[in-house]
Amino acid sequence: MSDSGQINDHFQRDVQVACKKAIEQFRQAHPTADVCGFALYSDADARTLVPSFNTADHLARVQAEEPAEQAYFKWSPAEWSHETFGGEHFNVLSSLLWDLADSIPDEDFERHRALVFEHCVAALKPLTTCAFENAIYVFAVSDSQSVPEEIAWITQLNTPEQALEFKTWLE
Repeated sequence: MSDSGQINDHFQRDVQVACKKAIEQFRQAHPTADVCGFALYSDADARTLVPSFNTADHLARVQAEEPAEQAYFKWSPAEWSHETFGGEHFNVLSSLLWDLADSIPDEDFERHRALVFEHCVAALKPLTTCAFENAIYVFAVSDSQSVPEEIAWITQLNTPEQALEFKTWLE
């Protein structure tokens, strides 16, 4: 079995636990914040996982400053108010992913990458019904331009209306 065998349901549960810990930490640190977005993102090599939170007041402020970029600020976790907040809960997972990425043969890497991302989206899915009311949920990959993948992830994690909004903006 290749090292990608470590990317399984146990990995998915660990991602979900890390998300829940980051969410709880955020709620304790910012009890009155109106969270309008939660994201988990990785890099193009599937070596890291990082959470990001966005608040409604931050989103309104940056959208008012640049009205032509409203969708960009809504859907881009790197522009959110609390990028990497709670990231320490993902350190062990990122170390695992880093080691796995180095050990995967080149011919297996795309399959490994897809598997990592699939499990991350699956870990986020249950949170969409219990973490933050009316928030959007994003799985994103920095330094990647796979529009079909991004649309599929957003569609799995959000309402049909939100998914259509994202698709319309991205295409």
